[in-house]
Amino acid sequence: MEKDQTIASMQQKIEELKQKAEQGSQQLQGEVQELELESPLRAKFLFDSVEPVPKGEFGGDALHRVVSPSGQTSGTILWESKRTKNWSDGWLAKLREDQRTAKADLSVLVSQALPKGGETFDVIDGVWVTHPRAALPVGTVLRHNRAYPLPMCGADCAIGLDSTKEASMRRPNRSTLGNHCDKLTVSLTDFPV
Repeated sequence: MEKDQTIASMQQKIEELKQKAEQGSQQLQGEVQELELESPLRAKFLFDSVEPVPKGEFGGDALHRVVSPSGQTSGTILWESKRTKNWSDGWLAKLREDQRTAKADLSVLVSQALPKGGETFDVIDGVWVTHPRAALPVGTVLRHNRAYPLPMCGADCAIGLDSTKEASMRRPNRSTLGNHCDKLTVSLTDFPV
């Protein structure tokens, strides 16, 4: 009888230790995944601030503060990374809430599993969703939009665009195009993946 109790107690202890080891392993995998997201962002956007979200605060893995050419913070992007086999629509509502809490302008969910019909990236319910292979190109477009925002187009809008390479590196000149903002489009084929 005493022997059976000892065996049962040891089996229970073994199960507890297995659970702790698995939990520690999952936590370590999550931390590695966060670094796999933060490191390329930092390398790509050298002048921006990309910091991990501290444990116990709002969700998300990294808070990306976009720095404009004038050196001012011009926006924030909250990045979340998932590495699972199946997509969950619940992630979107959680990330939108985390975005509000973090006071971020945009949120991006990087996931191996995409929603049905998704191949590379999309905007779903206000959240940018992207496969990891498209994360940096999506980040580049979003970052550029924060650092070099186009003025709101209205009846009095006048953005000057020039086809020269030098002009494409400058901010738009408001005096030369006239009221043609409604014809301004950007093709994603202009951005290599």
